[in-house]
Amino acid sequence: MQQRCPQRELSGHRITLGQSTGLVEPVGRIIPPPRPGATAESPKQELNVRHNLVRMVGAGFVAALSLATSTHAQTTHTVDLDSFTFVPSSLTVQVGDTVDWVWVVGLHNVISGVGGVPDGNFSSGSFVPPPATYSVTFDQAFLDAHPVAGNNYDYYCDVHVGIGMTGIIQVAGTVPGGPTWDPPTGIAPGRGTRPPMRIKLSENFDGVTAPSFPVGWTSGAGLLDAGNTAWELGTPSSVGPSAANSPDNCVGTNLADNYGINTNIWLRTPVIDLSGGSEATLLFKEFKELEASGTDLDFGTIRILAALDLTELAVLEVEVEGVSLGWEDYAMVLPPAAFDEPIMIEFQLRTDAANLASGVENGGFEVPPLADGDYNSSGGPGWSVTGVAGIWNPDSSGFVGGAPEGLNAGWADSGSLRQSLSATLNASRQYVLSARVGNPLAYGSETGNTYRIELRAGGVLLDVQAGNAPGLGQWQPHSLTYDSGPSPAQEGQQLEIRLIANGSAEVNFDDVILTGVKGTEIEFAGWYIDDVEVRAGSIATWQVLPNSPVAPFYHHDDLFFIDENVGWLCNISGQIWKTTDSGDSWTQVWNNPGAAFRTLTFADAMNGWVGNLGPGSWIGGLSDTNPLYSTTDGGISWTPVTNITGTLPDGICGLHAVTPNTIYGAGRYAGDAYFISSTDGGASWVSQNLSANYNAFVDVLFFTPDEGYITSSNSSGNAALLQTIDGGANWTTRITNNAYHYWKIGFASDTFGYGVAWGGVDGDTWIQTYDGGQTWTDREFAGGYEANGIGFIDEQTGWIGGDEPNTYQTTDGGNNWQLIQLDPIYDDNVNKFLRVSDSVIYAVGTRVYKYSTNQGLVVDDSGGFDNSRCKLAAVSSRGSTAITYTIPEDDHVLVTVYIRGGLVYDRPVDQEQRAGTYTIDFNTHDDTSVLYASIVTGRYRQVIKFIHQR
Repeated sequence: MQQRCPQRELSGHRITLGQSTGLVEPVGRIIPPPRPGATAESPKQELNVRHNLVRMVGAGFVAALSLATSTHAQTTHTVDLDSFTFVPSSLTVQVGDTVDWVWVVGLHNVISGVGGVPDGNFSSGSFVPPPATYSVTFDQAFLDAHPVAGNNYDYYCDVHVGIGMTGIIQVAGTVPGGPTWDPPTGIAPGRGTRPPMRIKLSENFDGVTAPSFPVGWTSGAGLLDAGNTAWELGTPSSVGPSAANSPDNCVGTNLADNYGINTNIWLRTPVIDLSGGSEATLLFKEFKELEASGTDLDFGTIRILAALDLTELAVLEVEVEGVSLGWEDYAMVLPPAAFDEPIMIEFQLRTDAANLASGVENGGFEVPPLADGDYNSSGGPGWSVTGVAGIWNPDSSGFVGGAPEGLNAGWADSGSLRQSLSATLNASRQYVLSARVGNPLAYGSETGNTYRIELRAGGVLLDVQAGNAPGLGQWQPHSLTYDSGPSPAQEGQQLEIRLIANGSAEVNFDDVILTGVKGTEIEFAGWYIDDVEVRAGSIATWQVLPNSPVAPFYHHDDLFFIDENVGWLCNISGQIWKTTDSGDSWTQVWNNPGAAFRTLTFADAMNGWVGNLGPGSWIGGLSDTNPLYSTTDGGISWTPVTNITGTLPDGICGLHAVTPNTIYGAGRYAGDAYFISSTDGGASWVSQNLSANYNAFVDVLFFTPDEGYITSSNSSGNAALLQTIDGGANWTTRITNNAYHYWKIGFASDTFGYGVAWGGVDGDTWIQTYDGGQTWTDREFAGGYEANGIGFIDEQTGWIGGDEPNTYQTTDGGNNWQLIQLDPIYDDNVNKFLRVSDSVIYAVGTRVYKYSTNQGLVVDDSGGFDNSRCKLAAVSSRGSTAITYTIPEDDHVLVTVYIRGGLVYDRPVDQEQRAGTYTIDFNTHDDTSVLYASIVTGRYRQVIKFIHQR
């Protein structure tokens, strides 16, 4: 290892000397703008940051002059830049300590930031070879000039960040803060921290010129690939997603066209070295439109390969298939095999010879739905019957495993099933007609009855596939291929399919597919990937709690957790739900349809209160005039609070149990402005009508029985944040603007607080404080967004939600906001965020959402759950589509029809239904033909693509 150079002080500056005395200017740094309300740094403060860079060029040194403080460093720590690793990659230092990065092997530099994106906190400049040393002193002046959440300074080597050369400096010790306070119930105190995390791979495909791949990314084809499909980098166009997840580029299979048949192609990441680690997660965005596997083999696979010889170490996803309605989050914890040696991650797409779905109406005979063993002699949609034939649902008397696809099959016994298609015969086209042929146990023939599969045009036989049915209780696939040639005699004549049983015993048919029928085939776009990351260490993500209730109307309004397991939620439909397992399951404990429950709070596991909005607001049909209810048995039973002294409020929008004895409430947003309080655990209440000075109250938050806030609208109709330091006897306006109200308020630490405005000229603003509420500043986040809820997990990472399908997220303290979606099925509609610890935050909207570390991210999270029990199919004939679905359990059912881009076209089913099979008739109201249908019921999800024939 290189020896440290001798040092000496010269005119107040520290110079590192070597064999030469050449000097260069110190490396520049970017100073972030001051926080709102703060003053810019002075030149004296500018001198408090010391950057040293020593570079050896040939046999001599080039020394970098540093700007030093008058305070000597407490301790000097060394980080070696050795091959492709910082050693150690994680280092904890004290305020005032110095870190020396020492070049050992390889061309490197040291840049602060994450994933190859610099943040300007420190930089050694361009990459250089060894020997070289770069130093930073993390004194108080540096921390003040470069604030980051938790004093965790990420950095990377710009040359090797793609293969995981990253590190972090964690600065411990005293940091400046505001006044201390006791945590209010339901809010976790303390500066937001995060678990150690390293970005080992980060790629959004926008840093290169299409069609070139980023450095280290490769693509290719495997055995028997037909050469008609390839992984490409660029901007999606006429198929697939309407845009990249993070414009402009993504990678996908045939960006400008649907994928082809007989495909075997792969895309591989650069080398990722997780050696010595124990926890890492693969995250990316995906859009998929792949024909679901059944009789075909169109699917993607995600594998971990050894970088050395490309041997398979693990399979993360065996079959990626089905249809997305938009970009979706993918997150998977990597298995132990990923940490034994350097790896690559491979995305592979394989397709079979039949990439086009059936052009046949009701080719699976699923309509009409039939019970086990039932049959008809009349056929079904698309099919006519001659002789003895029809449709049935095979039970064990026919086939042990039932029909090969779906539930039903066609049957013929000295008869036939026939279908005349809307399509006509075209020149120079290849048609492939395929079907499954079965010989039922109780009704078939041991010798195998004879059958015929015919393709006709204008009544004229074009081709036939004939033979004996398979053995009893068996199914066999059969097909015919017809090439029409350049000038077929029946060109323009209507196509027809006939399925015939010739003997005296029954033959069954199923899964009838005709490809090559112009105008009726369903082509699938492919697989698209964007924003790929591999993170070592623990990460935090949002998860829809799958068993949380769907809000009957609009959204859930409030939730409260008394500890990590026990919580409640309420909504304006008059419902209260409870969980005892951190939100994994929920039980409805009360339903009061005449009420609109807006807020709830608990003093302990048994004693709580819920506020009712009351009649006279925007919600119609309310009859319950009781503004407040209480429970003493953990929410099982609720009774009206009648011991309120003073004028009874019209309604309550905010509640907070500060201590077991002190509870405060406020309301309502629609007026008037009432403040209620109890100082004896709810035994008695006092109501104050403050409508002379304020129009409306919304949210309430207290730190102690004396100090707290109310979000309000003042007498001028403007948003106002009010503060009291005497338990509500007097109120002071801390900040106001031209919105209608300030809506929600919260704190992520003893110093950092936030709120959000609603409606009016300034309805696109949020407010923040960095000094414990002494000063507040208005900040903009977006226009045209109806905000309700706001929450931060730390000073950098936060969210704003509202009566909108998406949620805004910031990761830089609110300087920039991006739209994300927590709930792609029902939309977000977030009204409230509840921060319960430094690493967990809940949100309520259409459902309940949880943000926590590596929750729900496992290699196999099925737990025996079989999503295939829920079935969805669409069979189209001229002018109408029959959508058939099967739900395995009694539950709420939502069937939605979409157009490309995930835009809702219609929602034909939204109601409670019993388990069973249902069919609905769907018609378009315009010329739309390519559509998508989804079903959501409980944990079950299915999405299909279909063609509506007009």
